Amino acid sequence: MSLFDRYGRLRKEIREGRILTGPKEILPHLSGRLSKADLPELLVEPLHIDEVRAALEFAAERKMKVAVTSGLKPAEVRNLESCMLILTNGLAASPVFSDRHRTVRADAGLPMESLSVDLTQTNHRWAPLLPVPAKTSLGEMFALGWEGLRNWQDGGALTHVGAVEWMAYDGNTYRTGPAGSSENEPDVSGFLFGSRGRMGIITALELALQPKPPQRTALLLQLPDALTAVTILSELRAFDPLPETVVYWGEVATQLLREGTDNRVSSKAAALLTVEWAEELPTLPDAWTDFGRLLGDDSAIQSLWEDLFRFPRITARLYPQRTGIRLKMLALGLADLEEAARDLGHEFNLPVALWGTVEAGHLQVWVLQPDGESRTIQHAETLLGKLYEIAVGLEGTCAPGTVLPFDSRLIEPPTDDSPLIAIRQRIIEKCDPHGLYVPLTGPA
Repeated sequence: MSLFDRYGRLRKEIREGRILTGPKEILPHLSGRLSKADLPELLVEPLHIDEVRAALEFAAERKMKVAVTSGLKPAEVRNLESCMLILTNGLAASPVFSDRHRTVRADAGLPMESLSVDLTQTNHRWAPLLPVPAKTSLGEMFALGWEGLRNWQDGGALTHVGAVEWMAYDGNTYRTGPAGSSENEPDVSGFLFGSRGRMGIITALELALQPKPPQRTALLLQLPDALTAVTILSELRAFDPLPETVVYWGEVATQLLREGTDNRVSSKAAALLTVEWAEELPTLPDAWTDFGRLLGDDSAIQSLWEDLFRFPRITARLYPQRTGIRLKMLALGLADLEEAARDLGHEFNLPVALWGTVEAGHLQVWVLQPDGESRTIQHAETLLGKLYEIAVGLEGTCAPGTVLPFDSRLIEPPTDDSPLIAIRQRIIEKCDPHGLYVPLTGPA
């Protein structure tokens, strides 16, 4: 037993939360192939705001770098030796609903699955919550720039957030957003969205809710190729009523869904479009009737989404490793990107699955790997880098919060957003005057 505890003062401040310092205590919270240099010096799990502040003050005094993760699943970390890792899953008090304002205030550590249950019980919905992300907290969702898929009609996650509360690395708390700002305090929620904790630790969010729609209509279009998908995507953009959800599944994704779902996907389908409206849609345009039929029954629509969102589990069963990025992508470039993915996939002998929302939302690009060997990972990163270069040429960009597994400095096109960069830098300097923040990948 040690007579001197170097974290004794911190333990006096964090009485309800936890402080873990031994490798055997810390390792279950981490993932990947870890060396001694990857392990943080200590792991702190605060249960309320004052304990978060105490942890940050302790780090500032010791000049200790701080990384942040939600703690709902093991975190992939690198080079966190001598750093503090803060888990936010303890910030998870019961959400507070306001029927008058049709909002809910929820702590950042609340799991998305729990929020979904609470919404169902109150007959509300938070529009982006399709599907429900597994083992992801509300704060992590916002920090990673997660958009959701129900965004064609009303926009992505950020447009459904009324206010963000966070604690900066200097221990001060702030509130921003359309419902949390004033003339003297402008809305900076767009800088926090996808910042991966760069400006501080998100502690709570106020979400704008909607009543559950009385009627839903869904459509699964089973298409012969990506070009047909592009044509229908342009028609959907001009369709009245505008759908709220449009999800694309490319060639590899469609093949995997065919293998992993029972009779859901036709043997003739090379690409899929899943479309949903929050209202009744009695008929389809004649040009679409060859590819699908309408579903108006709520249980049938739920079954459709459940089958399709088996996709991550299907891919993980067949390909235990994957390397991926999220893109903001125009529909016009989709067929070219699909062709490039097919050709490069054959060249590297690694399948590439494209799926997600184009035009408004995120397109996922997954390079699927049969193993986690270093050579396979290197090939996957090279392939993904080539695909990203092609996507940039097709006016695609990285989604907020994306961490690229390759050096993109020679690929990124020049930008004219220097004023935004300057504003972002000023916010960082204000929120992190001691330079405490470090990403989960460690100091640069």
